Amino acid sequence: MLQLGIFLGITLFVFCLLHYKTDWVMELDNQMFPILEPFQWLIWFDYLGRGAIISTGAILLIIYLLKKRKMFASITVFMTVGGALILTEWIKAVVKRDRPPFEHGQNGFSFISGHAMYAIIFYLLTCYMMVEVGGYKRHKYYIYAIGIILSILIGISRVVEKAHYFTDFLGGFGLGLAVTLLAIHGYRKTKVNSSL
Repeated sequence: MLQLGIFLGITLFVFCLLHYKTDWVMELDNQMFPILEPFQWLIWFDYLGRGAIISTGAILLIIYLLKKRKMFASITVFMTVGGALILTEWIKAVVKRDRPPFEHGQNGFSFISGHAMYAIIFYLLTCYMMVEVGGYKRHKYYIYAIGIILSILIGISRVVEKAHYFTDFLGGFGLGLAVTLLAIHGYRKTKVNSSL
């Protein structure tokens, strides 16, 4: 199941990366702005995907895991979230896609959406640690559903704000999903015993 999710995430990212300049994808991107126009309330989710919130949340999660004596789990969170911040900026610098031509007050490049990338990584990884370390296995489907839906709303909020194209969101979400599932796979494979 993890392998399928990794494959689908990478496929979505690569598809967006290779096709965002094609006419039909650009048309799709442009059509999404009026479609999402009525959903201005989604802009409030933007705050939950900002770097300061994600970084603070990651630090708190790491502290929680350290208190639980889950050293490798805390290292996994640190490496995954920290690595995502670096990877996102690197991809933006390489691809150099201009942001949508609207008044959104944002600088820098557009592809991929950092909000979409950070949100799925942090919130899904938090959900995983809640289930595996926190002992909420009975409620895991609800927890994962909340984490994924919240991540999608955060990513979409940036398209509603017209700070990103829809494919920026899809690419960031896809790559973030793949990175998260790879981190979970690595955590499962590498931990020596349950005390770590």
